[in-house]
Amino acid sequence: MKWIVFLFCCCCLKAASQTLQYSRHLIRDLSADRMQLVADIEGYHHLISFTGHEEPVIDVFNKELTPVAKRKINIITPEKPFFNILPFHNHYLLYTKTQGQNRYRFFRINSAGEPTEITASLTPFIPAAGNRSGTAIELINQNGQLTLLTYQYTDTLKSIQARITRFNNDYKATHQSIITFPFHQRNEKLLQLALYHQQLFLLKEKKTKESLPVLEVMKLGLDNKKLYSKEFVSNGNPFYAPKFFLWPADSTVLITALLPQSDKKREISYVVFLSRLGDSLQELSAPVLLKGEIHSDLSLNMILPDQRSNGWIPLRPYQEAVRNPSFENNMTDWYPDLSAYQHLPGAVYPYSLPLSLLRTPGHGNYTAAGKIKLTLLSPSFSVLNSLLLKPYKDATVIPGTDLVGFMIDTLPILLIGQQVIRKQKGLALIYPGANSSILLTDTRASTQYEYLTGLTKQINPHHLIVPYRNKKEIGLLRINIKNYLEETQQ
Repeated sequence: MKWIVFLFCCCCLKAASQTLQYSRHLIRDLSADRMQLVADIEGYHHLISFTGHEEPVIDVFNKELTPVAKRKINIITPEKPFFNILPFHNHYLLYTKTQGQNRYRFFRINSAGEPTEITASLTPFIPAAGNRSGTAIELINQNGQLTLLTYQYTDTLKSIQARITRFNNDYKATHQSIITFPFHQRNEKLLQLALYHQQLFLLKEKKTKESLPVLEVMKLGLDNKKLYSKEFVSNGNPFYAPKFFLWPADSTVLITALLPQSDKKREISYVVFLSRLGDSLQELSAPVLLKGEIHSDLSLNMILPDQRSNGWIPLRPYQEAVRNPSFENNMTDWYPDLSAYQHLPGAVYPYSLPLSLLRTPGHGNYTAAGKIKLTLLSPSFSVLNSLLLKPYKDATVIPGTDLVGFMIDTLPILLIGQQVIRKQKGLALIYPGANSSILLTDTRASTQYEYLTGLTKQINPHHLIVPYRNKKEIGLLRINIKNYLEETQQ
């Protein structure tokens, strides 16, 4: 009987407006240690399961969301899986690294889920980690072709060498650039690296002679070799969770950080530091300090700098505002944060756990387990409006385990798993409306299922794919967000 009801509901939803479409058939839940969805590989969707000491399993769904094949990858998943995924139009790369060792394996997986190992093609371009040196790699899809970045720190030379290798469609190297910049890991901390077109961006932390905290953002041109730099000096308070984001629409750079401040009413609170830089890293206006937006009883604060931006930005208070660890005792597994911007239409990041991919601001998943504050800012970073989501109050969204951001045309949207006062499951949307309002609305997704919101992928400018569980089975849900928003506005 449950299958009759399930199919009836699916058909009704599909016939009504094509806004929601569920899988007509489901797969058995493998109860994997980790899962990942790779969506729209020539119209096919791959749900990959990683389980310790077993081979990864790929379940292939077709355009109608029907499972059509099951494949395995000839590699044994370690106890602590470390897999990254890079999608292309007609295939994707899956690569793994043995923890504590500088050994990688690379697989090219086509739309049918058939893997081909290409480790031998890429390994020669990954430098070996020597004594007291560390190596990080990053794979990027640039204009449909692979770019491999490797970042290697050498303690004896007190420098970091960045290699940018470009490959053709057959994964043969066609061009390589090498950039070396001074870096002393005992006195400096490399926080972030990003390659955008022919420019390399860096964010690092150091101190003045008076031991005041300094944030330095650098921009190096691969073609013209021009170097731009901008420093921010604190009055003594350390910068917590600093980040930079690249805005492709106007080629500006946004710097965010949290600065702790004393508060008699609270044990700890933070000031939000915001600064926007131009093409030469010049200040477009004086930095802004937002007070009262972050405090310890919040689980997460999402800010939208302005509606010209690429999405909501997470600011994590208290437990997330931790100091960045030193590289000194962990040089063989040295990984700075490589997230900033990677324009790849139809993708919500991060793609894997962890994913060393650049990502558009707001594209990603965030963990929350308490109150969520949403703040809408003007282009000058003044507060236009804010909304506080409290758990178990009326029919408001209860912050769940996953929150994902994406863009529908030029509208920045958040998708969150919701649970109303009767503890029904479902999905909700959050987005800015007219007159600086922040709108929260139910998607009308079925309340029978558990949605794996963190695995959501955007397959085109208007559609999302969300995996869901129905007892011991898993299926896919396609949501036409554009259609839903038009229906809501009507």
